[in-house]
Amino acid sequence: MRHFLDFERPLAELEGKIEELRHLSADSGLNIAEEVGRLETQANRLLRQSYARLTPWQKVQVARHPERPHCRDYIAGLIDEFVPLAGDRLYALGLDRLARLGDLEAVGALAEVIAGCAQAHALGDPDAAAAAWRAGARAVGWGRESASTRR
Repeated sequence: MRHFLDFERPLAELEGKIEELRHLSADSGLNIAEEVGRLETQANRLLRQSYARLTPWQKVQVARHPERPHCRDYIAGLIDEFVPLAGDRLYALGLDRLARLGDLEAVGALAEVIAGCAQAHALGDPDAAAAAWRAGARAVGWGRESASTRR
């Protein structure tokens, strides 16, 4: 069953009626496609109207909706063979630190590592890719200053 927010209650009732009509149609063999289509159009219009005038709190509720897509959902839809970096040598060099501290400087360095390696691979230069990886791993793993000076 779908989870509806408080401001979506009228939509929930309308979708309940649509499901009820579909179930009735399947059981009795009645053709009520026109009525179902009309109700679906009304539900779509109500959905657009509801979301067009959300209050700030309702926007927060939508952002925290239990059925909202998460990163894994996007990854599954975009990438066939996804392998997380956990356990990778870059993880050992500091991704756990990035995750714990939210180190934006290191996140920027990681973006540069990925871009540099991709560019080197695209140019067919594995030595440059390896060098970019090593330099980036140092930057991401230890940052530009030592961990002892950050505390």
